[in-house]
Amino acid sequence: MLLMDNIWIQENIKKFYKRKVVFITGAGISVSSGIPDFRSKNGIFEEIKSKYKVNGVDLFSYRFSIDPKTRSIYLEYISKLKKLVDSSKPSFSHFFFKYFSTRSKKFRVYSQNIDSLEEKAGLFYSEDSETKLVYLHGDLKYLRCINCGNKEDYIGSGGGSTTNTEFKEIFCRSCSTPRKNIPLHTNIIHYYQDHPYSDLISKCIQKDTGCNLLVVVGTRLDVFGVKNMVRYFRKTSRNLLAIFVNPEPPKKEIEYLFDFHYPGKSDDFFLVVLRNIEEYKMLRRIKRLSIFNEEDEKAKEEIEKQLVEDKV
Repeated sequence: MLLMDNIWIQENIKKFYKRKVVFITGAGISVSSGIPDFRSKNGIFEEIKSKYKVNGVDLFSYRFSIDPKTRSIYLEYISKLKKLVDSSKPSFSHFFFKYFSTRSKKFRVYSQNIDSLEEKAGLFYSEDSETKLVYLHGDLKYLRCINCGNKEDYIGSGGGSTTNTEFKEIFCRSCSTPRKNIPLHTNIIHYYQDHPYSDLISKCIQKDTGCNLLVVVGTRLDVFGVKNMVRYFRKTSRNLLAIFVNPEPPKKEIEYLFDFHYPGKSDDFFLVVLRNIEEYKMLRRIKRLSIFNEEDEKAKEEIEKQLVEDKV
């Protein structure tokens, strides 16, 4: 695994343009949006441990989330997290995905995040194998009935029956009765929970076999299943360029999965890629002109001058 810098990106921008691309993202891409990551010193798990004296993995486990003895703690934290997510705006990285989706032969983002900021930036999720966005760990957009599967919008604040500003239970309107209220549960995929969208994810991964650009960004790949996804693409895709984008390098045990490590933040990486793609496209348009008259030559010089100024 080699280090990648901005000069390498500039000199090899063809490797990013019109490719079959897979992104695997983690909480790091949302930090600049004001949402903490999970496992850092100031992350979500540390906050949970400090305030609730509970291990972060335990709070996000399925048993903890539905156990009547611990459910109130879960509801309180999820309600606060929902409020933070709803008030957050997409980062440059989120907007880049929408931009890049139109400049790739094939494109898919596999997101470990539950904040849905990709959708706020214009890249939308759908429950079919053509979706350009896949939620590996669910989302906070909806609540589901644990009995009948009824799904309702999760309104984090304001009016409506799905509002939960006081950390109280929200009950299903489809199957609850006067004698028995059936609670709605978040659409998050918890630890030790069967994945309701596993078939969809498998179909998407199969369709993405043969990708030639894999970018893992904003995650340390601590989740076993996501780590296995990277192994799968590495094994099944010929001529794959695999890039790990994170301020810290990958763990030694997974270094072999990557060709390059870009030691920086996701926003910085994507900004460099975007600028160089736009420059590359401009130069291609210039080269298509086989014969230049004087006016064309002047126009060419002006364009090249502007590109140099923009780069500076």
